[in-house]
Amino acid sequence: MPYAAFGGPIPSENLTTAAYVGSFRDRAAKRTPQRYTYSHTFPVLNFNTTQQLFFGGNFWDGRATGLKLQAPDAEQAQGPPVDPLEMGFADTACIAFRLLSAPYRQLFELVWGVDFDIRFPANTAEICAIPNGARRFGGSATPIALSPTDRTKATNIYDHWGQSLSFLERSVNEGLPINPRLTLYYESTPDRFGFTPNPDGKRYRDLGIGTFLRSGPGTFPNPNQPDWLSLAPTVDGQQQVMTARDVALTPTQCPTTEAGQVDANGKAIPYFQKGFFHNGYIKSLKQLVHFYNTRDSVPNPNGNTTYAFKVTSGNCPAGTVERDTCWPQPEVLQNIDMTTGALGLTDTEENQIVAFLQTLTDGFDPANPTVSTYKNIDTFTGQCSIAPPGVTAKNQGNETLTPTWNLAQFPCADDICVNVPFPPPPFSIP
Repeated sequence: MPYAAFGGPIPSENLTTAAYVGSFRDRAAKRTPQRYTYSHTFPVLNFNTTQQLFFGGNFWDGRATGLKLQAPDAEQAQGPPVDPLEMGFADTACIAFRLLSAPYRQLFELVWGVDFDIRFPANTAEICAIPNGARRFGGSATPIALSPTDRTKATNIYDHWGQSLSFLERSVNEGLPINPRLTLYYESTPDRFGFTPNPDGKRYRDLGIGTFLRSGPGTFPNPNQPDWLSLAPTVDGQQQVMTARDVALTPTQCPTTEAGQVDANGKAIPYFQKGFFHNGYIKSLKQLVHFYNTRDSVPNPNGNTTYAFKVTSGNCPAGTVERDTCWPQPEVLQNIDMTTGALGLTDTEENQIVAFLQTLTDGFDPANPTVSTYKNIDTFTGQCSIAPPGVTAKNQGNETLTPTWNLAQFPCADDICVNVPFPPPPFSIP
């Protein structure tokens, strides 16, 4: 939703599971919804040989490369319809089939000049009503029996449909720990359709771009093998970094993202719960800045204060507070950005950065900073949160922490970590 900076609009989901369910309510995705504000400006995915980094593409792992449609935004739009954890169509041809009866079909034909004269089999509606991955399809990605000519027509419509969404959107890595609240880790058994969203269960590891370059589970095939495949170990764990624009935008009913704020009369201000980063582990802007500042350690007058502990989320040592004085170990140990993590900022300086981030909001008025003129700002899903005594932006969300399982008992699955090329050690977390 726009008022949530184009992120997830349900505070209770942001606080707990972080990832959202799709059209099939028993399945949830593996990452938080990505904020796609102005994403049509992203370039086609490319590897910059000077900086030795990937730029462009869409989705957290860059898998919507834009190489086919020359617009990552358009290819991103094509992902959710056939993602079994989102809309769940079993076949891309379901889009053309549904467009046959869409009220805007004539406008679509006027713009694109496409041919809807497709001979769909009698069971098309049944197939399109069954969530992707159903056992009866035998793993086929094209279960609708179309002739080669009709398949080409349906694919052409699907491509133009993605481009239409891209044009619509043009109008008016960091060493995070495993987030055990993501329901994907527990979706390891077949559902009533015989589909298993995550066969790896607790052995799943999110390598981000590295998984995509290996054509691993839950992503797209790498379109540029073998060149990019050899680069996979250099980007394991990396995810796209989103713009900070509108990062603090909230509905008017919940005027802040930060727990523990009070008004001039000392009354608690309702806050809108968000989930930051790709797995939703961070729950406030204060925690986000504090993470960049103290992920490793920071100097203070008494020496070095350690914030990094060799533990997993929910298992910080006694006397520490997770997300405040304790950061659990990263999910992926290699390729961590070492330019942050020990910045040495004071608490006041962190708060000043948070205040600055809150100004990067469409409709921000310096004379009235708590009011935004952004359109649809009053649309709201869920409930505002009120911080109970002792809860501040520093420890926000800790009341729902779930201890991570013993990673030694659930090492990284072979289909993720043993695909060639092998990730360099160290990889698995003891």
